[in-house]
Amino acid sequence: MSRKKARAPWHEDALKAIACLKNGGVILHATDTVWGLAADATHLAAVERVFQIKERSLDQPMLMLASNSRMVEVIQHELPEEAWELMEVCDRPLTVIAPFSPQCRHALHPALINKQGACAVRLTEDPYCQFIIEASE
Repeated sequence: MSRKKARAPWHEDALKAIACLKNGGVILHATDTVWGLAADATHLAAVERVFQIKERSLDQPMLMLASNSRMVEVIQHELPEEAWELMEVCDRPLTVIAPFSPQCRHALHPALINKQGACAVRLTEDPYCQFIIEASE
């Protein structure tokens, strides 16, 4: 007798969101902290659409969500040990602003990196967000 793993109640919605993101779309979804707009950070037109919807200037960077510590390390390669320790002990979602790694394999939209070469990344613990991020990689 085979057993199927129970799927989360949001699974079908998440699959639609992933398809939308992969096609350069923008979604509205819940995060650890608020409802937010999301796009694939490597899709230039989609990121610009988020800025346009929010009526936000391209010189005001937005944060990115990461699904795991490996992803944070890829984006912010030289993150100080104190930042990792703070993420471990913080009982609330924490956004870290640190230098963007020039070795990052992701070609991020330039508007996500500030004038000093830093970007804002939050390590999400929300299962829905993690699923969407990991499936969109």
